[in-house]
Amino acid sequence: MVPQDKCIYFRLDFGGVIGRGHLSRCLTMAHVFAEKGYKPILIIRKRPSTENVILPFKVIWLKETGEAPSSCISSWRTGSEEEELHELLDVINDNSTVVLDHYGLGKHWQAGFRKASHQLVLIQDVLSLDFESDVLINYTINSGMFFDHHRKESTTYLLGSNYTPVSPEYLAKRASFKRENAEVNTVGIYLGGVEHKYLGTLAEALGKSKFFSAKNLEWVVNSESEKQIVLQSFPKLTVHVRLPGLLPLYERCQLFLGACGVATFERACLGLPQMIFSIADNQKDTVDGLLAHKYGVYLGDVRYLSKDEVLNALETGLRTPQAENTMRFFEAIDGKGACRIVDGILAVQDPKLQIRRATHEDSEFLFDLRNQASIREMSRNSEKIEWQSHVDWYKKALSNSELCIYIGLYDNQRMGQFRIAPNGDVGVSISEAFKGKGLGTKLIVKGTMTYKESNAEKVTAVIKEVNVASARAFIKAGYIFVENFVEDGIKYGKYIY
Repeated sequence: MVPQDKCIYFRLDFGGVIGRGHLSRCLTMAHVFAEKGYKPILIIRKRPSTENVILPFKVIWLKETGEAPSSCISSWRTGSEEEELHELLDVINDNSTVVLDHYGLGKHWQAGFRKASHQLVLIQDVLSLDFESDVLINYTINSGMFFDHHRKESTTYLLGSNYTPVSPEYLAKRASFKRENAEVNTVGIYLGGVEHKYLGTLAEALGKSKFFSAKNLEWVVNSESEKQIVLQSFPKLTVHVRLPGLLPLYERCQLFLGACGVATFERACLGLPQMIFSIADNQKDTVDGLLAHKYGVYLGDVRYLSKDEVLNALETGLRTPQAENTMRFFEAIDGKGACRIVDGILAVQDPKLQIRRATHEDSEFLFDLRNQASIREMSRNSEKIEWQSHVDWYKKALSNSELCIYIGLYDNQRMGQFRIAPNGDVGVSISEAFKGKGLGTKLIVKGTMTYKESNAEKVTAVIKEVNVASARAFIKAGYIFVENFVEDGIKYGKYIY
């Protein structure tokens, strides 16, 4: 459903041990929605740590409460899930779309919300939490493999690092950010919503390290009390309280020590070398993905490390090949995840757009579509296809379980086809009557997501260099440009998803 008032609600909390990552990724998505003409509205529980926070979109503040007492997600609520649900339903319009980024509002809350005829988009980077949503966004590295075996038919999945919501300012700086193997002079530190008692342990270990004690260390904390804790353990530190943004600090640093949250992916997008601690149970799945792919350098869970164990982890991390791990991570996070998320949500929301597997009854439609002059012109094989040749090919195609042909329908009319060959090559064609309506990107998104529900392999689009419109549609749908090449004297671009 596309809300008639074009309002998109975001239900999240932030501050204290909850951290600011939920706010960061929701704001990133909200900016993309706003660019497309939607009206983002944030719904946030008021807490002492949210005082004096200025946000760029309308905010509905829920009844004030104290800070969440611990990293235990049930403590983030002020009452039962049912009470929280009714509080939200009282402040949103009918038939609304809500993006939920809140571990404390679980399956019971989610099911009740959907029962009230609303659409729920869930951001959840914890694989083990059960859920009930129309769309699930999980950008942990291993999420695609996990959900190959844990899928729900009623849910659309946006999975993997392609959907990492990184703030636009990091994408803008990505090309110019200095990534050469420079000597480390300045080290940045920020551990998000870590509990206070672990800050002193890390500060003492840094003070004992010959390497780190000799560097310019800039530590970001969330409160004056946290500042006092780290300065008592390591007086030589430069400590910043609640910086408005971390990008200027990143630009001063050659190495960063951080918690395994949203900021980890922002640093990866820039290509900043980083050493990573986990600080909460909900970061385990993210850590597992980083370790599996050797992204960054993981030092351990700071909650279970003594001062000496932290020191040993730091020294071991310094001996790890930073440049290789950093570059792998950099290449995986291209900074365009929020655009892919929004395009995916909007494709799901358009009730007129549907896809289904091709059948024998589609033969004549596909024959006419393939021989459309504008489509032949942009195909690798631009020859006109004869009817009998098409009939023979189509009979074999329908019996080939490794060849996926989807028919795109708009308002119950056939409007195009999306095809993936056994080798992963993608082809898309739009009927002339439906061009110029933005349906190409939507069909690519919907076709790719449908295919990915049962296939983890990468898919590839090969597009003639002159076919600028098609290349733009694939990029908007989340495909990444890889390379140009020449075949039979014709220039092509290669894009992968």
